[in-house]
Amino acid sequence: MKDFKWVLCGDQIKDCPITAQDAETAFKIWGKNIAVLKGKTTCSKPNPVMKDSVKVPAKLLNLHKEVFLTADIFFMNKTQFFLMMSWKSCFTAVNHLMNRTVPEIFKAFKEICTCHLHCGFHITEVHVDGEFEPLKPLIESLPGGPMVNLASSSEHVPEMEQWIWVVKE
Repeated sequence: MKDFKWVLCGDQIKDCPITAQDAETAFKIWGKNIAVLKGKTTCSKPNPVMKDSVKVPAKLLNLHKEVFLTADIFFMNKTQFFLMMSWKSCFTAVNHLMNRTVPEIFKAFKEICTCHLHCGFHITEVHVDGEFEPLKPLIESLPGGPMVNLASSSEHVPEMEQWIWVVKE
């Protein structure tokens, strides 16, 4: 530090805007070595994501009591998610999937459906891709279970494909 101040005071660096006072101030703020400061800084573990429920306004509930849902699976940074959306109200729910097995997808579906039912909605129909065909009997066997409408094997549900891009953005 002493040598650096001597270089600054002696005008050894031509047209240098830094003064010896600037160097002292930086030394007080950062210490001897910035690399040491950065090396001692550690990242802390982030807080876990908590479930967030939103109270549905009574007017919306009265207008859209019967709900038509669409669902699909999407990937973000190699992590898979289960996404459901109601058509008229655009009420969107996302669940993380550990894997793409039938029990895991059904668990995510059931959790989101339970959330809809607790809010006061009645699910009448679910529109999904052909990959959900093994889930059809499970979903329709739920008490008051919705009718499952499967897209052709070569088709996707266009609304969900667009909504996945919205969610990703």
